[in-house]
Amino acid sequence: GPFFFFCFSVIPECGYQVIAATFYSRRMITRGTLLAFFISCSDDALPLLFLDLSKSAVIIPIIVIKIIVGILVAYTVDLLFAFNNKVTENVNAINTDLNEPACCHHRISTIENLPYWWMHPLTHTFNMFMFTFLSLLLIESAINGFGGADRLAEFLMINSPISVIVLAVFGLIPNCVTSIFIALLFVKGLISFPALIAGLVTTTGLGLSTLVKRQQKSSDNTLITVLLLVSGILTGLFVYYNMQLVEVIKSFFY
Repeated sequence: GPFFFFCFSVIPECGYQVIAATFYSRRMITRGTLLAFFISCSDDALPLLFLDLSKSAVIIPIIVIKIIVGILVAYTVDLLFAFNNKVTENVNAINTDLNEPACCHHRISTIENLPYWWMHPLTHTFNMFMFTFLSLLLIESAINGFGGADRLAEFLMINSPISVIVLAVFGLIPNCVTSIFIALLFVKGLISFPALIAGLVTTTGLGLSTLVKRQQKSSDNTLITVLLLVSGILTGLFVYYNMQLVEVIKSFFY
């Protein structure tokens, strides 16, 4: 299950986590597979790293590290927490899904209408553009307010493991713009690569909010959130103390 989902999750797309959360709420995938999907996805962050070609070289290390962490977490969790609860798929849930708002607040049922095929891509592109523009505006304002990127980066403790923990917690914010903001912080040199990887590991877009909405088991939702946060912090700290690993991955692919 986890390996199959990896084939799709590495593709930058903000809707995969919602699909994974829906599958898990219906007991179609295991808890480990859900976490693997959450960890390996990066939303729209990866394409934004091309804003600075000098920073785009970290894209492959990000993908490799997130896949490895996802595999380890997935099979470890499935071994520790046996998934024995079988729930029959509710056919009526499909009709309910069609009437719920999707990522750009359109109804999924509108997929049957021809305008959907050009309106939704335009709407989503416009939303991502505005998210990126407003995030850049906020970051640039903060940089100017502190008198330069170096001063702001020092204020944010760029070379401290504390920033890794902070970004891991920040990544839990349930919104598609979270990964965009984290990527832009890295492009502007305000956070380190370990902090970037920690934030992207815990980022799930609308995945966690969908899980909470569809699954009423608060204890299970809390467990998944805690496991995700711990995975992000440990991954970020491991990379922080082993930065040579990133160079090894780069040398292998480039």
